[in-house]
Amino acid sequence: MIATKLPRAICLMALLLVIACWLPSYAGKALDVIYTVLPQPPSLPYLPTYNGVKTKYFYGKRAEKLSEKRVGYDLEYNVMEEPAQVLDWYTAALKENGWTVDAASRNARSLTAQRHKERYAINITVVPPAGRPYRGRLILGYTMFEPAGGDEEDSKTKPTNGSRPKAAPVYRQPTREYTPR
Repeated sequence: MIATKLPRAICLMALLLVIACWLPSYAGKALDVIYTVLPQPPSLPYLPTYNGVKTKYFYGKRAEKLSEKRVGYDLEYNVMEEPAQVLDWYTAALKENGWTVDAASRNARSLTAQRHKERYAINITVVPPAGRPYRGRLILGYTMFEPAGGDEEDSKTKPTNGSRPKAAPVYRQPTREYTPR
C-alpha cells in the first residue's frame, strides 16, 4: 500500500516544487492583454459588413492591450467567393467609407487600410478554406488606437455643460449592390 502511494506523493511534491519556483516570477506583474471570445460578430465603426453569398461568421476575439491603450479584433468568416472578388469588394467599400487603402500592401490575398483621423487600422486577408463548400476564409484584423490627444475621444461622446452626448460614428454600407460573379 505504501509502495503505491509513494509515486503519487513524489509526483505531487514535484508539481508543488515547479509551482513554487514558477509563481514568484509572475507575482506582482499586471495583466497587460485581456482577451474576449466573441460568439457573434461585433459592429465596428466605419467597417462595412461583407454580404457575399452564404457568408458565415466562424470565429472572433477581442484583445485589449492595456499598456498601449488599443483594442483589436480578429474576426473570421467563411466565404463562397474567390479571394480577389472579396478583396475588390472591400477595397471599394473601405474607400467609400473614408479609409485610405494602402496600394503597396494589396496583393492576391490581402490588403491594409487606415482611417488616420480616428486612428483605426484594418488588415484583410483571404486564405484557403478549412473545408468545402467554401472557397475562402476571410480574416479581418481591426485595430483602434487611442486618439493622439489622449482624452480627445472622450470629448466626442461625453456631454459638456449639460448638453447631450454626440452620437457614436457609424459606417455606411456601399451604395452599389453586391452581386457575385
